Amino acid sequence: MDRTDKLINNRAMIYHILFYVAMVGVSVLAGFVISELLAEKLTRIQLEAVLSGMGKASEGVFSNLTKSPVSEDIATGEALMENYGIDRNSNPRLFECFFIIRNIIWLALSVCLSAMSTLWLVVSLRSISSIYDNLELMRLECIRISELMENTHETIGDDFSCERRLSDSIALISQRMTYLTDNLKKEKSSLKEFLSDFSHQLKTSLAVLRLNNDMLTEIDNLSEDKRQSLYREMHDQLCSMENLIKSALKLAKLNADAVEYKMEKASVYDTCRMAVKKITPLLEEKSIGISLRCDCDTEISHDNVWLCEAFENIIKNAYDHAQCSEINVSLESNPISVTVSIADNGVGIPQEEIPSVFERFSSRNRDISMNCTGLGMAVAQKIIKAHNGEILVFSEKNKGTRFEIIFLK
Repeated sequence: MDRTDKLINNRAMIYHILFYVAMVGVSVLAGFVISELLAEKLTRIQLEAVLSGMGKASEGVFSNLTKSPVSEDIATGEALMENYGIDRNSNPRLFECFFIIRNIIWLALSVCLSAMSTLWLVVSLRSISSIYDNLELMRLECIRISELMENTHETIGDDFSCERRLSDSIALISQRMTYLTDNLKKEKSSLKEFLSDFSHQLKTSLAVLRLNNDMLTEIDNLSEDKRQSLYREMHDQLCSMENLIKSALKLAKLNADAVEYKMEKASVYDTCRMAVKKITPLLEEKSIGISLRCDCDTEISHDNVWLCEAFENIIKNAYDHAQCSEINVSLESNPISVTVSIADNGVGIPQEEIPSVFERFSSRNRDISMNCTGLGMAVAQKIIKAHNGEILVFSEKNKGTRFEIIFLK
């Protein structure tokens, strides 16, 4: 921003210049009025001094000419000048000295007041120019930040100044933009992976459905048993696709914070019992036993439907992967927290794979049955975190895995 641009495009400078012109005009006018009053006063003082001096001189006394005028001497002087119509009350403008004094005082006051106004204008314009320079730097900085999307903002302005506070605010916005940009990049990458895995899951099921359908429609001599087997396989694939889509929609709602939880004070034991009851028929298909133990019943604020689903998903994870014969669900309580423990006696989880247990379509979830979508543990973690809970994983090879879900009271 050059000087011409500052002057033309910024009204503050124009306002200051106009105000300066008005101040100079007021200074000249005020100087004239003040000089008139002072000139009149000084002329009267001078007239009284002359009349007093003439009165003393008429008496032959010259020693008091340098002293203050005395009324008696002034009266004597007025008597001497009576023929000329001059007395102490004469109009000061009749004397030439009045105009000389007035012009001197007027010039001096006008110059002094105008000089002060000019000094104020110079200081103000320099200050405004400095502010505009800093604002222009901040504008360019904002453009650079928006183009580079990097948190590299340079501090501008003196400490505690308005420009510094504005610069700090821009730096804060820059930091938040960088944070949001990084999160968006991560979400974009995560979404890309999710869509890739999701489409792969659907393509696999669709390929099986298409193959079975072609076999049913193109091969005429299929036995009834083979035909029924193909129908069952198609039904299983459709159920798998349905479960996958439902789980994906749930996870999308959870990630978007679009779920409205109905938080009510309720028994955690009842929620665990409901989850065990719903999952038991599935466990019986593999002859997996399940037990529920509760040392003491405790109530916490939670949405029993969603939390029940989280417990179900963790139990089903053992059904799909643990190769276990027994699952134990227990509930413990202390003065500050409630812990729900879900343990199995399966093959365990390798230590290097534990961090990826809650990832969508993790490597551990790829060799799974038709009933597993690969999203259950991610959904469970989201639900538990929404209830201000934490989920911990403890596992030992060939000895089983234990999930501990901790809720603060």
